[in-house]
Amino acid sequence: MSICVPHMKNFNVAAIGPGGLACPFVHLFTHEEFPPCVHTSQEEYEECKAAEGTDFQTREYKLDDRAVAMHVCQGHTGSYEFLVECPSKIHALAEQSEAFVLLYSIASRRSFQEIANYLHPVIRNVKTAPVPIVIVGVTAVGEIELEDAREVDLNEGAKLAEDLGCPFFEIPIGGPNDTTIVFSTLVREIRAARTQHAAQSPGNLRSCPRRRPRFFANLRSRLRGHVMSIVFYYCDVWRTSPRRHSYTIDRVCRVTLLLYHMIC
Repeated sequence: MSICVPHMKNFNVAAIGPGGLACPFVHLFTHEEFPPCVHTSQEEYEECKAAEGTDFQTREYKLDDRAVAMHVCQGHTGSYEFLVECPSKIHALAEQSEAFVLLYSIASRRSFQEIANYLHPVIRNVKTAPVPIVIVGVTAVGEIELEDAREVDLNEGAKLAEDLGCPFFEIPIGGPNDTTIVFSTLVREIRAARTQHAAQSPGNLRSCPRRRPRFFANLRSRLRGHVMSIVFYYCDVWRTSPRRHSYTIDRVCRVTLLLYHMIC
């Protein structure tokens, strides 16, 4: 169930990125230590959370002399299955989150491109108002340095954040302080968004922005999921086919991508 304007000290956020990054990033923040196991896929994470009976990990602390209760859930990219189901999964995360941390590895251009090509467009279409977002480029995980395998330049990450109008960090996942800086910045972004929303509706501080009817939102999400499934199917066909320049396959891919952009 979505929460538009939660209790002022509660913040529901989602951290989305490759499984090897999202899991330690969130666990370090909420538990101030590395996780005993790292979920490398969305399926592993969902199984673990089902066993624990909650989708969120929580940490309470003080920021700017005000109490903060951060409730963080995860979304794991980096797999074919996630990209096919990306719209519906991100839709579910967006329904229960009011802000996002989008992670990528500096050693993986694909994880960087997923932010602009998949994650941000879906979030933008699900939410009816601008959503607080922080982009994080991860330079190390524990003692594993990624600098020598860098594929994404610092300026590229900063440029993407500038284009999307959000804060940007390039940090190692090495300790609680690294992650706390990111989440504290996100809290300030959320507070600013809440203040702006309250100013726009002074007579009803608890009101939420008008949303699309749930039936149509769910239908649209399912359509996006089906279209993306078709896109990736024919991309695989094209990649493995000896006749890569087949006119039919090329046309099907173009039409399917056009349908996706029309639906979005």
